[in-house]
Amino acid sequence: MEIIESLVPEQTIEQFADDHDLIMEIHERRATERTQTHLSRYYCHFRRGEIKDGSKLIGATGNGNTKAEAITNYANRISERKLVINSTRTGRKELDVPRLITGI
Repeated sequence: MEIIESLVPEQTIEQFADDHDLIMEIHERRATERTQTHLSRYYCHFRRGEIKDGSKLIGATGNGNTKAEAITNYANRISERKLVINSTRTGRKELDVPRLITGI
């Protein structure tokens, strides 16, 4: 029997970023912010990146108590979606994001 598979493309988040010249920004929240809001220590996103949701753009960040957790969370949030870079600037790019895996 011949089986033909059609699988969702997979790529590491690092390779996806390298392929599209993306810069990952990781931010640390101050301790006072974390205790007042119950947020994770770190959050991250691709610089000037937004997710296209129908006809609107939404901001997306990954959160985690470690940098690696934040990146993994972000990869899960943007996987298999459309990422828009520089939405209000020249050089706008719309990228189809594959299923992202983290090598961290």
